[in-house]
Amino acid sequence: MKNQNGHLSHHPQTHDNTTTKTNIAPTLTAEDRKVTMVMPDLDQAKETACRVVADPLHALIEHFERLAIEKQEVADHKKEVMAEAKSRGYDTKTLHKIVALCKKDPQKSSEEQAVLDLYCEALGMWK
Repeated sequence: MKNQNGHLSHHPQTHDNTTTKTNIAPTLTAEDRKVTMVMPDLDQAKETACRVVADPLHALIEHFERLAIEKQEVADHKKEVMAEAKSRGYDTKTLHKIVALCKKDPQKSSEEQAVLDLYCEALGMWK
């Protein structure tokens, strides 16, 4: 409610600016008590529904977590392979570039190389 100054007030007022008491505690009727008794069944139904929804959600999350672990294992294995290549005297940066080239479409790769050669020639880098 707004008071005389137009500000919101949390206290109900009568016309003579005296506060009136309000009954905050609700009184329960016999019908209300019946509804209250039914509530545990409703809570159980909600719990069951949450469990039904939660089970596939848990499965998806666990699957995602397993994939993250596998991804880390693959990354660790790739590091081991490059470490072995380095120990044999190979340049790992070049090996990474070769792997990237192998992934590309040959036509696109040759086009990119042609543009790179053109730019380098224009800059006088390769003669």
